[in-house]
Amino acid sequence: MDTKHSFIIYHDYEKYFTQLNLTERGRLITAIFNFNINGVEPEELSPAAYMAFSFMRDQFIRDNEKYQKRLERCRKNGAKGGRPKDLDTLSDNAE
Repeated sequence: MDTKHSFIIYHDYEKYFTQLNLTERGRLITAIFNFNINGVEPEELSPAAYMAFSFMRDQFIRDNEKYQKRLERCRKNGAKGGRPKDLDTLSDNAE
């Protein structure tokens, strides 16, 4: 199971947060965590907060797709035996 333990919040998101009051900000950040941890779309956000969330959600999805591609590439490389050992370097260290 590939469980990510983090997600990225970009500096650009500040412009969305600053347009919201404190209550809306709290609900938005809760929705962001719930989406990234549980995959659950928010149900009770103000229209402005939901619009901000929808912009961020699209980026979270793109970031996750990029992460999954990287995981797959690493799996394939690992199945091949990982990084090839440089035999010249190994023999130099043995001397």
